[in-house]
Amino acid sequence: MGRKQKRHYISPLAIEPGDKIVLCLRVSTDGQRRNLKDQKARLRRTVADRGGLVVGVVKHVGNGSDPQWLRPAATKARQHGAKLLAESKCRFIRSPAYGADNQSAQPRPADLAALRRATAGCVLMVVTPPDASPGKVRGQQTRRGQAAKGR
Repeated sequence: MGRKQKRHYISPLAIEPGDKIVLCLRVSTDGQRRNLKDQKARLRRTVADRGGLVVGVVKHVGNGSDPQWLRPAATKARQHGAKLLAESKCRFIRSPAYGADNQSAQPRPADLAALRRATAGCVLMVVTPPDASPGKVRGQQTRRGQAAKGR
């Protein structure tokens, strides 16, 4: 694991056949709730394509800067010996400074430490590389949404 990834506690996608996975789905607002279905479908496909087994799904609609919503996912992961999987780092954790006027804000070391505490040492993986730029992450989310809607 590279230095940057270790510091962030988030690994790139690495699912082996038989791995157990808990899907972590998050959107910020009720108006985005429909995107949870698209996230879930994409992540289930990703896991199935690599021979993994989904053992749980945890959904959250709300602020991404408080990782406490991940506690149930971490509990389920520990029960099953599973890894946590999200589309991108920002689905796990966001900077408190993130907003319409600052879409490039990245989580601070303190935010990442809170994520680590909330997930109690579970393996966290993302489909989009953990060091991807905010623009690349948004682009992938847009493409996922368009594909799900047949565009």
